Amino acid sequence: MAKPLKPGQLNPLNFSLKTPIATPDKIIDNPMAVYNQSIANLMNANLFDGVTQYKAQVLLSFDNEEEDNSFWQLIRSSLPDSLAEHIPPQSKFCVCRIPEIHQAFVDPNLYQDGDPKKIKAILRHPVFEANLINLGVKGQIGPGSIVNVSFFDPLLRTGEVTGIVFDSGEPNTITSNSTARSTVESNPAINRVTRVEQTQIDADAEVFDNPSLQEQPLPVISERGQAFIDGLNPDFQKIIKSFILRCWEQLAIEIIPSSGFRSAKTQREMRKTWEASDQTAPAPAKGISFHNAGLAFDFNPRLPSGKTLTSTGSTKQEWVDSGIGDIISQLGLKWGILFRNNYDPIHVDMSPALGWVGKDVGKFIDASETFGTPVTSWPVYEYITDPTRPPSSVASSASAANTRASRDTDVMVSARTSPQPE
Repeated sequence: MAKPLKPGQLNPLNFSLKTPIATPDKIIDNPMAVYNQSIANLMNANLFDGVTQYKAQVLLSFDNEEEDNSFWQLIRSSLPDSLAEHIPPQSKFCVCRIPEIHQAFVDPNLYQDGDPKKIKAILRHPVFEANLINLGVKGQIGPGSIVNVSFFDPLLRTGEVTGIVFDSGEPNTITSNSTARSTVESNPAINRVTRVEQTQIDADAEVFDNPSLQEQPLPVISERGQAFIDGLNPDFQKIIKSFILRCWEQLAIEIIPSSGFRSAKTQREMRKTWEASDQTAPAPAKGISFHNAGLAFDFNPRLPSGKTLTSTGSTKQEWVDSGIGDIISQLGLKWGILFRNNYDPIHVDMSPALGWVGKDVGKFIDASETFGTPVTSWPVYEYITDPTRPPSSVASSASAANTRASRDTDVMVSARTSPQPE
């Protein structure tokens, strides 16, 4: 079990700019005022002003190989909302404690391994990605390791491991011990992420489709934009309708669809075009994309100010400040703004809810071809329930027409650095 660390052990605090003034010669007529001022000076001082890298103690680490089991699914459901669900190859995730920052949280090391209270205390701390290739290590990161970390966001919620100071060399008892794992999986108290229920998503989709139910009428969506929405997988389509509705009702942000379903041919053509360009725009996937199954959606937000955000024409801070990230997290979507190797803020997909990677999308596509059903007409949740059974129903002629329309228009996807023309 790793040892507890006290504030000041890893990141020495700098009190030089805000020193106490409660010296004996000052305490004369009103000592309480002096003490209050001293405390205020210390409490208001930003002792980490300008600091971009911290030393942290690893509390829990797990590989992306955990992706296919229930333990990984449980951990993923407990990650901070701001952490993207994108999992780079050869990466770990590490839950870390910076004692100087997290002293308000109970130190998990005070509990025994396997204690549900320890798991709950661990998951109050931020999660960091650790790309093992970039770090030049073979995965010797576990509880007790001391690492250098940098935060992705100013609220200090999540970031990346940038180096290893001390390698614990010990096995990760949380992920390797069956008793501890069972304790974690059976503890419902750790699921902290508030997600929109499916019933709410269904209701949002109904409101989206029926203008008479809309308290704040949605802006008109162009025929081309509607074709992108109609061409999505039915289950994902409901989520996107909920996303568009919530952005408008909660943030007064208009969502302009710019891409949905793409055929494999279109995906290859887009990749070739990107490779021949200056490559400043986000890169279309080289292999199978969630777009190929109608499970990804690209868009440009039009802010209340009238400004439309784009991939390269808008800053990351503008995207973050828009507030759409909270809605994306609530709907359980992956947001391309936090892709480490391919910054793509206009992209969302359904991978977190499905627990899928590219190969799973490929299996879905193969199954739909086997049964002769368009992949965008077979509800993906129905497929997951039993991938060996043919779809229970065939899409209506209207849905089929919409799917054909999206197939026809997917080749018209414009450069991902600018909004689609209306």
